Amino acid sequence: MQTYVNTQYCNSGDKKKRYGVRLTVVQNSQSVANNTSNITVTFELGGAGALGLSTDYTGSSFNGYTCTGTIYVNGSQKSQGSSSANISNSTKVTLTSWTGNVTHNSDGKLSIPIRGVFTGGTSSQASGGEASGTVTFDTIPRASSVAVTSTVNIGAKPTFTITTASSSFTHKLYYQFGGISKTLIASGITGSSPITYNSWTIPTTFYAQIPNANSGTCNITCETYSGSTLIGTKTASFTANVPSSATPTAPTNVTIEDTDSVSKNTIGVYVVGKSKIKFTFPTFHSDYGATLSTYTLNLNGTNYSTTSQNYTMTVPVDRTSNTYSVTVTDSRGKTASSGDKTFTAYDYSPPNGNLAVERNGTTPTNVSITYSGTVTNINDNNNNIPSYSLQYKKKTDSTWADVPNVTFSGYSVSGTIIQTGVSDSYTYDYKLTVSDSYSSASYPVQIGTSATLMNFSADGTGIAFGKASEEASTFECSLKTKFSNEVNVTNQNNLKLNGTDILQVVYPVGAIYMSMQPTSPATLFGFGTWERIGTGRCLISAGGGTNPTTAENTYTGRGTYTGNTSWFGVGEMGGELDHTLTVAQIPAHTHGSKSLTGHMQWRTASSSYYDIMGNYSGVTTGILSSAQATWSGSHGALGNLTTYSNPKVNTLTVNATHEHTSVGSGNAHNVTQPYLAVYMWQRTA
Repeated sequence: MQTYVNTQYCNSGDKKKRYGVRLTVVQNSQSVANNTSNITVTFELGGAGALGLSTDYTGSSFNGYTCTGTIYVNGSQKSQGSSSANISNSTKVTLTSWTGNVTHNSDGKLSIPIRGVFTGGTSSQASGGEASGTVTFDTIPRASSVAVTSTVNIGAKPTFTITTASSSFTHKLYYQFGGISKTLIASGITGSSPITYNSWTIPTTFYAQIPNANSGTCNITCETYSGSTLIGTKTASFTANVPSSATPTAPTNVTIEDTDSVSKNTIGVYVVGKSKIKFTFPTFHSDYGATLSTYTLNLNGTNYSTTSQNYTMTVPVDRTSNTYSVTVTDSRGKTASSGDKTFTAYDYSPPNGNLAVERNGTTPTNVSITYSGTVTNINDNNNNIPSYSLQYKKKTDSTWADVPNVTFSGYSVSGTIIQTGVSDSYTYDYKLTVSDSYSSASYPVQIGTSATLMNFSADGTGIAFGKASEEASTFECSLKTKFSNEVNVTNQNNLKLNGTDILQVVYPVGAIYMSMQPTSPATLFGFGTWERIGTGRCLISAGGGTNPTTAENTYTGRGTYTGNTSWFGVGEMGGELDHTLTVAQIPAHTHGSKSLTGHMQWRTASSSYYDIMGNYSGVTTGILSSAQATWSGSHGALGNLTTYSNPKVNTLTVNATHEHTSVGSGNAHNVTQPYLAVYMWQRTA
């Protein structure tokens, strides 16, 4: 146990070097369980001689002065005491002392400042002093360390080695692996250091935690206890290996389910553009937890990959007849397929309508209403329920009323009716609503008051041109308006279309804004959430398909995509800046050859030259048209020639091969269309 002593001369008073103070710190005991030390701190005042300090003092003149001593431990005052001291060179007095517990750090170590302060006395002798120091106490044994075999197969036993500070300590071992939370291996492990433990077998539940790998890290925690008190924890880890023996089971069935509740529960069939098909693969299995890492769904020739057994996708809008198959690939690369299956989706169009309303020119209180509406009868099964309503109200009212004497029935309605008694002093709102099991569409129309050149409101604060004045403090106009000078609007938000800011009408959610300036539309317009899009890309109209006669597949001035099977989905990105042609992409072509001209000759022993066919360089007789003298020796490709007697040769054939010089580099070529770069944003909210 530690004992610390610090002695200092007094630091104030006329004869301060004749006196001193002493700080004594004694470490009495330790509590391993509480991680504390019990200490006693004593602070004394005395003559220099009594404290072992050199001095010239021999007399006694420090009598009856009140002296105060204060003890501080780690910055906190722990004790204070006073004494009427009578001090000579050889005497001393204890001013104050303190006994208590101090808490060690989590690693069992502790070093803290402790000081004693003397005040009082007399200025003619000594009136102040201090003794202090940083005291380091004995380290309290803490958590034991643990080591483990570095690599172990699942199903085998790892060896743990525990290095402990005290044989009285007991230990608990835990493991954590993958998604398995902290789980007890063993408790009550004790003994002399180092302790060896190898009685635990790695459980087979580890397999399922590493379905995509052949090994994983197992984390080990060792808890050290003194009695029932936890002293601390240490950690280690090892690699748990998976033996390789697993094969996937081929899917016994693949089920599909429509997750769109209306299509499934009301319509009863798959619907193009509405149904969302969930593919479920519930029976796939792999031994030893090997990963069924990838499900590949092939739908109409396009692959979709997922690691989830439940995969949800939207049926493509250009398909009514659909073929799919599912292939499962496990972590070891083996596959199994469901085989081809089919399902049918049925075409659908949202509710559609049209409404036209006008006052009768002769009797303006009579209103002519022409309407039409259609709802898709999906698969002709009458399950997509049509609904229609035709309503009206004064512009200033909030409650709608049904237009009288109108009835609707069927998947297509139309008609014209005359509504009487509609006051021509007010503007009226009309709306046709066409609904089906999925959604509704409204078609609003507004009719004004009867025509009058100018009219004032009843309270005289409003004025109207071409109609009756309906609103106080308001300028209204139903006439075609032409301004011959500029019109200034001081706030863009004051420009409304049927009560909505006109810019928000022009740029709804999903709209694209382009500019040569980098200012965001959110800053420019003051509304909406905008996202920069298409950096380095151009735009293309969404759509495609196999029917080139439809409006969206016909491009005026650019022909049609006859037989086109490409489909450009909204938001889809593709294309390339550079492209390297493959052999199959090089257009079919031919190479011409150049005719070779010349003569084949031989030379006789008499140095005469003869042309094979004659007629060369003044030679009029060739060897193949007249007899010649014998050629002896080897002279060129003809070899030895003997006398010819008018031989007859009809054809001379020369077989040969040739090659062309290689040109071209095989590098990619730029396929970028002529462009103009701009900033583009899309409104997302």
